[in-house]
Amino acid sequence: MNAEYNSALHTGRSPALHSSRLLSSALLLLLCVVLLGVFAGQAQAQDDNTKPPGWVRPDEDEHYDEPPAEMGGEPRTDVSPHDFPLAPPGMGGSPGAVPVATLRQPDFKSESAFEFGIYDKDGKRTATAYYRIVRQELGGEDVWCFKYTGKNETLSENTDCWVGLNNMTPIRSTRKLVQGNQVFYKDLAYSEQGVKVRKKYEGQEVTELNIPLAPGFYDYESLIWLIPLIEFGEERQVRFEIFDTLMEVPTTVIIKDTGTMRINIRGKNYDTHMYSFNVGAVPYRYYALEVGGRVIPARVDMGDTSFVNLQFGSGESKPKKKKRRGRR
Repeated sequence: MNAEYNSALHTGRSPALHSSRLLSSALLLLLCVVLLGVFAGQAQAQDDNTKPPGWVRPDEDEHYDEPPAEMGGEPRTDVSPHDFPLAPPGMGGSPGAVPVATLRQPDFKSESAFEFGIYDKDGKRTATAYYRIVRQELGGEDVWCFKYTGKNETLSENTDCWVGLNNMTPIRSTRKLVQGNQVFYKDLAYSEQGVKVRKKYEGQEVTELNIPLAPGFYDYESLIWLIPLIEFGEERQVRFEIFDTLMEVPTTVIIKDTGTMRINIRGKNYDTHMYSFNVGAVPYRYYALEVGGRVIPARVDMGDTSFVNLQFGSGESKPKKKKRRGRR
């Protein structure tokens, strides 16, 4: 039986654990009930650079791969980044009293890179997460691609999410998970009709599922970068819709602008801007700081797990002082 197993690095939303998005390295693999049953991969760890047959790199980036050829190969190009409105009025399942979120136009810096430490509720570091934001051409149009790699001693996970350059409209999202000799792939392609989900376990056939969606959904893999773009105005809370790429269901997110919050990040105090919301049953606390004119996540708490931006706190990088040249 085929069923997806969730990453202990990136997801951590198993209903049985109802805890964080990210769990400790001791939890090698969470089980997610999909279709007919539950599958758990038990195997010894192998080098996460070992690539399954049929996979090629789109560039020289060591962290990311193209989907296997039998799953479609190149990114889908028949979906325009402008197919969906930025903030459609009224979406099914959304509380009508909460206004729909509108976004500022994204102004990411291409090739931005971020490293996050992943910590459990006791403050123990369990894994490392790497993010990159890249501006790419897709189907003749420029788009943003959000790249994620999560690693610990037993598990690795890579995701890529392509969205519209001006409005964060989801175009495509891919995921690869490796634990021991078990490899799982997922490929999501968005269209005006909804999202096509294709899944594959190494050595098995591809399964395909078409899920209808109304216009206006965002992809979960873009969530961490979407939050700073929300325009709250006089409203203290707004709502938006995401497609949960892990549970494969649409869900409404109601986010509250909590205001300034002083927190300690690795031994240093920062006055951050805090946002609170839930994704399903998991509570999120998002602490943002402005760096170089752009707002970025400094820490994100997902249930009992925290993502901590390692450019803050102890070991924080400081600008090098220029050496004065002596007179000749």
